Amino acid sequence: ELDKAVFSRASSLYLPEATLHMLPLPLGTEIYSLKAGGSRPALVLNLELNPEGDMESMDFSLADITVAANLSYEDCEAALADAASPSAEKIRDYLPMLKTAGELAEKLKLRRLKNGAVIIERNDPEIILRGEGADTVVEMLPAPKDAPAQGIVSEFMLLANTLAADWAAQRGVPLIHRTQDVAVPPEYYGVWKEPHDIARVVKALPQAALSVPPRPHVGVGSQAYATISSPLRRYCDLINEAQILAFLRTGAPAYDKSELIRLVDQLSARLDAVSQVQRFRPRYWKLLYLRQQGDKVWHEAVITDETDTTVFLSLPLVQILLRGKRSLFDDRTEPGRRCLVRVGKINPVSNDIQILETRCSEDLE
Repeated sequence: ELDKAVFSRASSLYLPEATLHMLPLPLGTEIYSLKAGGSRPALVLNLELNPEGDMESMDFSLADITVAANLSYEDCEAALADAASPSAEKIRDYLPMLKTAGELAEKLKLRRLKNGAVIIERNDPEIILRGEGADTVVEMLPAPKDAPAQGIVSEFMLLANTLAADWAAQRGVPLIHRTQDVAVPPEYYGVWKEPHDIARVVKALPQAALSVPPRPHVGVGSQAYATISSPLRRYCDLINEAQILAFLRTGAPAYDKSELIRLVDQLSARLDAVSQVQRFRPRYWKLLYLRQQGDKVWHEAVITDETDTTVFLSLPLVQILLRGKRSLFDDRTEPGRRCLVRVGKINPVSNDIQILETRCSEDLE
């Protein structure tokens, strides 16, 4: 019954109004959470890298571990930016380790880029809700443009997931892989941050999909990628960890390939539903924010694409895409051009929003 309930959720949901955990709270936030102090059961990736970030050796083991400290992103970001900051003093015992981790993360990222990774970096804002019900007021805080601590976590997770796929393939252990198997031209390789560049690159990339047979993931820059790093919040990771744990204990995986394929067929539909909520619920609050700003406010925008009849724009602050009639713009509508827009007739429930007026004069460039 527990497995059915967890499977039906498929993933934790992180929404502006609430966090909905995949696992029951006593498990996901207590018994198995890596809180500082106290013994915790863990699947440990033992990894040795050379100074260039290339793998020398790796293996998995089971262990009871104790986390020395839980460090916040905010303190780590501040400390990495300024070693004399109060945050650096709070975490001074770990700052040398963080700096080394940051250097390694940069090397890992460069290695992925050499392997043809297509990396899209969006700065999603923090959505803050104040009040309740009809009186809720939405605030938007811009995301930091440089977040080295988050980059450390991201690169280490990508590395663990890539190595898990390699480890399993060498031992004949079937896993659930995430794939983005498409050939893209070399000019698409790299890191993309500007809205018009992201729009262009995304057109060439399919949505990542689940697959039991290992296939490439162009976004990661890996020939195989199987997520194991978040078993408390993603069902795929939970199953992959179960496969590795069973192999370490008994020499055989918990599920054979055919069983995993049947599971993936059912799980994909659940994850699609979760993904829709994760995408559209924040958009609801973003639209409500724009409506609360009023239709007299001018918002910064970047043109991302155009057709004969339509111009597409991105609002960088709120990270949403809009479309408007070409008649609202002057003759210069090339991607990358910056402008100001007024929006109105917003209905967050029906996902409706219209561009009322634009300003794309030379003085905005």
